[in-house]
Amino acid sequence: GIHLMSKCPPDLLSYAVTLIWASSIIDLTGLRKTRKYFRHMYGEEFENDALKNAGGVVNDRVVSQFSAFPPSTSLVDTYLKRIADDHGVDWNPPVYDIKLKAPKTFSTSSTTSATTSSTKSCGSLSVRFAENDTYM
Repeated sequence: GIHLMSKCPPDLLSYAVTLIWASSIIDLTGLRKTRKYFRHMYGEEFENDALKNAGGVVNDRVVSQFSAFPPSTSLVDTYLKRIADDHGVDWNPPVYDIKLKAPKTFSTSSTTSATTSSTKSCGSLSVRFAENDTYM
């Protein structure tokens, strides 16, 4: 059985490491006890590797849920719209008018050359890029 093993079984590894890693972020008695249990079973080195996510074994979904990056504006707006709808509030997310200025180009030559451009889109945002522009 699992109690007699000195090395974490491969089919349990991701779960054990994810729980240990999460215990450093979430202060729950059950997670602390689970972490101590795994440290007792598989050693302090196993625990330290799990806390550092050595080898990237922690479940990606759990890592993304606890990342330091705030949710996107569109995600927040979607949640707010659903909440408003659920409570009968007439609310629509604001329309964002984002205008990006192209950075100034830097040239080392005194001659100007013809520029060709391309447009890149991300959702409803489109940005025109000149091919000979240098961005720093």
